[in-house]
Amino acid sequence: MQVVQAVAPDEEEIYSFNAFPGKEQMLIDCESWVGYGEMAWEAFAAEHPTELVEMRIFLQPTDYYNYEFADDLKYQCFSLGAKGSEASLYGYVERDSDTARDLLAAVSPRRVLPSNAVVIGGKSFAGPETKAYLEAQGIPVRRQ
Repeated sequence: MQVVQAVAPDEEEIYSFNAFPGKEQMLIDCESWVGYGEMAWEAFAAEHPTELVEMRIFLQPTDYYNYEFADDLKYQCFSLGAKGSEASLYGYVERDSDTARDLLAAVSPRRVLPSNAVVIGGKSFAGPETKAYLEAQGIPVRRQ
């Protein structure tokens, strides 16, 4: 997968989407382009569902540590948002986890990338931990 960014002619908006190299052509993940999710981002942010929800989000490392996630040596914080929405959330992963390493390798403070995330029981997963968790729960994992 590659993340492709396109700048609008007026240079006021940057569009990001996931692209997958194929044998003869590049395939674009249209769902990431439009920010498709199984529920509206505003509803997700307000309701905090505990069931599995697939969302297309923008993810960026940040430094907000509070409440049960106050230990910045133990946790890495990410700001989560969605295309066209002012609503944002904070997500936390343990710094020494594969998930933290995968996410930090994919993003930097200067670059905000669209990401696919799985949220289960209020806990988000990304990278290899997602696949292992879903398979352990008997949930089939699709490959792009």
